[in-house]
Amino acid sequence: MEFENISLSDSTSNITTCEVTSQSISEVHAQQSLCLPPLLRFPLIAFLSLLLVVGVVGNVLTLLALPYVRRKYGAQFSVLQSSTAILLLHLSFCDLMYISVGFTHFIHVLIVDGDPFLPLGTPHGERLCYAVAVVRNWAAEADFATMGAIALCVCRHKMCSECRLAGNPSYHSKHKDPVFGNRGVYFVILFIWIWSFAAISCDVFGVTGVYKWTNTMYGCDVTYTDHTSYGMIVNILGNLLVILVTYSIIIRRLTVDEREARTTMTNPIHNQFTKHIKMLIFLSIAYTVCILPASFLSWGMFDLNKPSHKPRTPEDASDHK
Repeated sequence: MEFENISLSDSTSNITTCEVTSQSISEVHAQQSLCLPPLLRFPLIAFLSLLLVVGVVGNVLTLLALPYVRRKYGAQFSVLQSSTAILLLHLSFCDLMYISVGFTHFIHVLIVDGDPFLPLGTPHGERLCYAVAVVRNWAAEADFATMGAIALCVCRHKMCSECRLAGNPSYHSKHKDPVFGNRGVYFVILFIWIWSFAAISCDVFGVTGVYKWTNTMYGCDVTYTDHTSYGMIVNILGNLLVILVTYSIIIRRLTVDEREARTTMTNPIHNQFTKHIKMLIFLSIAYTVCILPASFLSWGMFDLNKPSHKPRTPEDASDHK
């Protein structure tokens, strides 16, 4: 199959137009190669494949086990009847969505050592690349927003005087909470997806960036030329601030509770609600420590004005060989 006079650059970018005349797919693919040595590429494929299997299995089991336990053993695990459990299920769904779309794409990129959608041609390959990038980034932003919602929900439960007297938040829905009640929590989930889409909307509609092939291991992702989108980083920092503030309030409340427990000669360790909150605090800390570095390092890295992201010429491809 031959390409005749196909422009490889976006007309809105400042990159010099690269005309490819009578080039085969293999020649175009050579220009878009990641140039990763096999000693690095194969271990990355193995590592990402392991993460893919663990992530898919773990999140699928969570999505299956939590509803089953809620329904069959609700009396023994009353904490799982709370709105927090619903948000944890939603978090697993977001993780599964990101892993299924994102990791499979990363692995595919490494296996073919280039754009995996190139053989589909224009415009089908570009559209599929766009869709993969949008869905992956949307799921990632929803993931962050869900962590913030969980922190708010736990804080609301902990500050609820009736929940504190009961010792767990299982019946918080009966306390007339319009946000984190039985129905309210589903509106919170809907709002998470709307808010997350708003965070990437400037890039989705091409105002600040374009979702396309980046010629990096990330494959299809948002790229920038003259502008940088702050929507994604605002969502990340905003939810991080919510997590820090709410869990600071919770930790302060837990400290007061333990002090009161010592004066009344009761052991706060046996409070299931306290165990539930401490588990979520550790989960949030671990999640933040693991996710934030990658988010900050990748933000804005696909600036097409940088020399590293200029399109490669046929001469560069031949030199690499």
